[in-house]
Amino acid sequence: ISLSFNSKVDSDHLPLTDYRVDWGDGTPITSVSNLRIRDKQDPNRPPHILFHTYEYHEPDESYPGGGTYADYGCDEAKCEFTPKVQIKDNWGWCSNGISAAARCPQDSITWESFDGKVIIKNF
Repeated sequence: ISLSFNSKVDSDHLPLTDYRVDWGDGTPITSVSNLRIRDKQDPNRPPHILFHTYEYHEPDESYPGGGTYADYGCDEAKCEFTPKVQIKDNWGWCSNGISAAARCPQDSITWESFDGKVIIKNF
């Protein structure tokens, strides 16, 4: 799939230094760091764009993080995945950071989930 998203960073915190995408399917998180770029908040300008390949998994197949794919949205007919994004600014603050305690570790809850789902059908 092609995933595109915009980002907004406080003007005092520019540039954008990192972004991460958790594809929601157990594959490794895509992490792009050591950036020095402007945010991409203008809908008339190109967004951030990444590509990812999803696969159907049997529900009883082991999920990389533990459990089975049935625990993560797969059944006999389809798998449903929800990708999410986290950005980090020049001050070390990440998506929705509101205090120094909210700086972004990789396992932080400061991720923006997409409203929809990626659905992979079992053919």
